Amino acid sequence: NVEPLYGPVTHVSPTRPDEVKRTCTRDEVLANAPETDGRFFIVPRIV
Repeated sequence: NVEPLYGPVTHVSPTRPDEVKRTCTRDEVLANAPETDGRFFIVPRIV
């Protein structure tokens, strides 16, 4: 028997159903990278 909490924001965030869509292949994505090892991006060490 707990009363619902009140929130000052009354809007509802719209959602959409998940749909599987075609995405880029690994080769397509890596083609735009300045440096790769064939499977991953290679980035400079920062630490």
